[in-house]
Amino acid sequence: MSSNKIISSKAIGNVTLGGKQVALAIATHTQNWKRPENVALTQAPGFKKAVEKSGTPLPSATAKITQRESQHPSPADTKDHYTGVLEDANNKHLESRHFYKQE
Repeated sequence: MSSNKIISSKAIGNVTLGGKQVALAIATHTQNWKRPENVALTQAPGFKKAVEKSGTPLPSATAKITQRESQHPSPADTKDHYTGVLEDANNKHLESRHFYKQE
């Protein structure tokens, strides 16, 4: 589990990946910070596009992907990306994954 647990999020819609519908959300409150809902909503289109274009198969149990970190590079991954948290239908953490910004 991530060291920055998501406490609350704002639903932004769904995407169909690999023939399966997956819910999308943007974190509005984690253990380390709070993000105003209006700021979260401005990030939604870019995050949704990044998830839709990722091309990497998801774990079969994935029911929801929540953007925890907004678009950023990092020392370990210098390409602009969003950090998403994959959860199953019972809100169990499956993995964290980078979704790359799409032009």
